[in-house]
Amino acid sequence: MQSEKSGSPASDNQLKLASELGIDCDATVGTATLVRSIERELGQDTLLELTRWFVMSVLRHLERAAWKEPAASTVQEDHQYSLAATYLAVDEFKKSLRTVLKDCRCKFTLTDFAKTRNLDRRILSYKTKAFERAKRLLLQAGWAGQISQATEIETASKAESSVADKSVVNRRAMRRGYLESEPRGSASSEDVKHKRQDRIKADGMSEAEYRKLEQALMRKQPQPIQHNWNYRSNEERMSLIMGLLSGFGVVALVLWLISLNY
Repeated sequence: MQSEKSGSPASDNQLKLASELGIDCDATVGTATLVRSIERELGQDTLLELTRWFVMSVLRHLERAAWKEPAASTVQEDHQYSLAATYLAVDEFKKSLRTVLKDCRCKFTLTDFAKTRNLDRRILSYKTKAFERAKRLLLQAGWAGQISQATEIETASKAESSVADKSVVNRRAMRRGYLESEPRGSASSEDVKHKRQDRIKADGMSEAEYRKLEQALMRKQPQPIQHNWNYRSNEERMSLIMGLLSGFGVVALVLWLISLNY
């Protein structure tokens, strides 16, 4: 495979596992060659062993530990294999794990995790189904005690961020003079004066600068629409005169009829 470098040296974990399995090798053996020998020796237990190393790699990452082999962790070996067997109980995750561990440099060894993988440095991505499955399994089994603490810290951080966001919104509202806690129309002139001074302090502006800002805002406010009542043509003027005369005529007629009755 192009993704595998047969010439790259095997890791200390891979060399030690091979030695435990009775495979004769030395530090100069290529990774691909050694991994094939390990898989032949393990036979049907190959996937279980692969999973054990992967799950322990995830545990080391979550706990930010520095141990160099699974035996140095707090998880006993029989529990390690139990975790691996539980992991493989779902076929969907078997496929995901095989994809993640396709490169021989990441098999039967402790890997690191980051946002993007770097196979030359044996770094895998933590944005995979395989990683999430191992993380959830370790949390449920109680082996990754620091995960819940990290989650609480993250939640607290989000809460503090939310409070900070609200504070920023309130400061902006204060600058606009629309602070929600203040009922409109209920403030006295003295209160308005104090609030104006508070706004100036909040914005870090001088009194003169604030007055200039208010004047600029007033100039930007839309002016009321003024109706032009001028009559632009003679026809409009004549129409107005005829209307007035008609009105006077009607009034005169009504008065004349009234006088006849008397």
